[in-house]
Amino acid sequence: MLPGGAVPHSQGANPSIDGGITPAYVWGGHPNKTHYGCALQPNQSVGTRKKKKRPHTMTIIILYTVKIDLEGLNPIETVERARNHVVSMTGNLVTPTPIPALALVTTAADALEAADLVYQSNRGRLDLLARNERWRELRELIKDLGGYVQAVCGGDAEKITSTAFGVRALPSPPELMPAPGNLRAVPITKLGEIRLRWGGVRNKKSYVIQWTDGDPLVEANWTLMDITPKNFYTRTGLDRNKTYSFRVLAVGAAGAGPASDIAVAQPR
Repeated sequence: MLPGGAVPHSQGANPSIDGGITPAYVWGGHPNKTHYGCALQPNQSVGTRKKKKRPHTMTIIILYTVKIDLEGLNPIETVERARNHVVSMTGNLVTPTPIPALALVTTAADALEAADLVYQSNRGRLDLLARNERWRELRELIKDLGGYVQAVCGGDAEKITSTAFGVRALPSPPELMPAPGNLRAVPITKLGEIRLRWGGVRNKKSYVIQWTDGDPLVEANWTLMDITPKNFYTRTGLDRNKTYSFRVLAVGAAGAGPASDIAVAQPR
């Protein structure tokens, strides 16, 4: 029996090991007391119980970037590389809408192969210039394709390698790129064309341009329009009776960052 009509009191209660509450008890004091005893319930013990410290765990996420690695490849090796990308990305769920289109990459690879064959047969100066121009075009397309893969894979090594690109581990977890600022969409004098321009983002790899001719507040309406390394873009072939909304995302080593503010325009 507790002295002085002791009752359980929640003030000063301590959390128990199993997550419950161990109540404290308070009672009135006795003028001639020398000490108080407390009756314990069965299986109770006197003393304090310390919580066991749980070991801290840390998850380390390693992000990867696309390794283009075209240096040292001759024209025919560049053709083979391009065709490997086309085969690996055809029907690949990771890259549903490649930019540039795989058909365009295939056409450029065929053109370089033919130009190189002409040069190897004739060794003429003009043939060399033509071959080198086709070579430059194909290399640029492969680089653009690598930018698209980086944008959609978000640093996932398995996804990147499924497209026949190599990977390079980043030395430290990168931060997402900030949203591009000051996006403008301006109809120009040519019919059906709108020119976009926005503030550049430092250390970006490319920009993803998205658009919609529907409600821009509905996320599902947005689709990929193009990927470009530059901070300006001209869209052609637009319907003069429609209003279009645009937004831009900067792509870094960790993938695409947040979208810019929306710019709206109607072509002439």
